[in-house]
Amino acid sequence: ARVYGYFEIKGQLPTGNLPQTPPSPMFYWSSQVKKSLSNWGFNEVYNYSLVSKELLSRLGETNNIVTILNPLTEDMTVMRTTLVPQLLENILINKTRQDLRFFELSNIYLSKEGDLPDEIPMLTIALSSPKEDFFSFKGVLENLTKELKINETEFAKTNHSYLSPVAEILINDKKVGVMGEVKKISLDKFGLNRKVFVADLFFDALSQYAKRTNNFTPFPRYQPITLDLTITKPDKLTIASLLKTSRNSSSLLKEIEVKD
Repeated sequence: ARVYGYFEIKGQLPTGNLPQTPPSPMFYWSSQVKKSLSNWGFNEVYNYSLVSKELLSRLGETNNIVTILNPLTEDMTVMRTTLVPQLLENILINKTRQDLRFFELSNIYLSKEGDLPDEIPMLTIALSSPKEDFFSFKGVLENLTKELKINETEFAKTNHSYLSPVAEILINDKKVGVMGEVKKISLDKFGLNRKVFVADLFFDALSQYAKRTNNFTPFPRYQPITLDLTITKPDKLTIASLLKTSRNSSSLLKEIEVKD
């Protein structure tokens, strides 16, 4: 063009329709999740993807680590395999405040032999407040799934290396994450002497089950019948399994509310 001459090329506006790129569902749902959590008083944080191996070892998360060959500093020698340690450090930095609510939506990196590491988007939420407990934090997650119009969410008791009490989060019987209280022995490694509740969710799974529209049903022809039942259950029987069995017992049953 320089040899021919720029001024010899006639200016002409482009014609035709511009190609339309469909919006990514991941960006849409990440925006919805961030908006909801922010409205509920949570603050989004952005932490580095590079961390020290010592930081991950405090929670025992040292499997499938991606090691950097030429790290800039000793604090950035590996790619993070979980977002939880950095959120605990965020709480430590702001420990003078009573009510702390943080979340981060970012990738973790797991090594894969003979190939590039897996990049897995995770949503991790941390809550530390004297006003909150395990069940109020569980309510935050229930409200989040309702915002995403996910109606098949269940919480089941499980075991975890650094969370207790802890529950795994299930959607259609598929595990999408865990939530619980960080054990004191793990908090001591971060210099924290306050209760911290954490939820770690696979964001791909959340966006897969999320819905943009509500399902509407016609109004019933007859007045509803409300039953008030008192049930004495064995200690080994969980509320989640009891509710699941009850919901599947009849198509006429529309809603179950646990009072106590």
